[in-house]
Amino acid sequence: MRTFRCTDPMLLHRRLAHLQPRATPLLGAALAGRTGPAGGMVAHVVHDQGRTLAVLVLRRWSALGWTAHPLVLDPVAAGVVGSLVDRSGATDMMGFAADTLAVQPYVPRWQGATEVTAAAAPPGFVWPAPPPHARLARRADVGALASLAWDHAPHAIASRRGLRRKMQTAVADSSVVVLDEPANGIVGYAARESHTPEYDLWGHFVVHPDHRGRGHSWDLVAAAAARAQARGAGGLTLVLSSNPMTVPEPTRISDRFHFVWLAPPRRFKGERRLRDAASARRRRSR
Repeated sequence: MRTFRCTDPMLLHRRLAHLQPRATPLLGAALAGRTGPAGGMVAHVVHDQGRTLAVLVLRRWSALGWTAHPLVLDPVAAGVVGSLVDRSGATDMMGFAADTLAVQPYVPRWQGATEVTAAAAPPGFVWPAPPPHARLARRADVGALASLAWDHAPHAIASRRGLRRKMQTAVADSSVVVLDEPANGIVGYAARESHTPEYDLWGHFVVHPDHRGRGHSWDLVAAAAARAQARGAGGLTLVLSSNPMTVPEPTRISDRFHFVWLAPPRRFKGERRLRDAASARRRRSR
């Protein structure tokens, strides 16, 4: 086995596009890392005799924040990918269970994971129109959205400032839809986690607990589908990470999906204190 770095996201896309929706998080991260506001992308390809065994994309989302996106096509390469994740500056990881669980034994910094359901609508999907109170998020919504996510959604970000910064990036990318009721304000949102020319992957569906049980999650699914169709995406993948939902129809189950938090690598004085504080906060929130 050999490993090389790939600096061309479109080369990865040509090699792996046929593996979507499983490869969508990785390919979307590679494409966004080239042009996104935070900038920064590193891709490692593990191969043997011309055959791609695994790919790891690391994408920067803040000054100290990197997300790892693994794709393990052959279990023999899991150890190599796990070692790359552990030695990298990654602070979190995400992907379908087939990929994240393959590398887990080889990542000592693994602290835990949120497991959610993923469903994929094939190219040419049709969805009902969203309700009138669904709209794209605006800059003025960032504070309310960050508070809603901090209080009521699973996440692996240790500070409100980091969460707000990530939400600002998502809103600026026109990848957040909200339910804005006249009487109650913003009661829920959905955020696109990744996208390629062929697929949208929407990774966060959050509804305030006081407004659950009223069909709002379906409204958010409809708004996400409308956004995907508006930009010409052929397929849609939903990662249902908030209040429990029945998997929408017509879809097929793709896999389970994992949001993984990793212990910070040793990069600065006080790192252990930061790691312990983050772990304590996550334990309290369970």
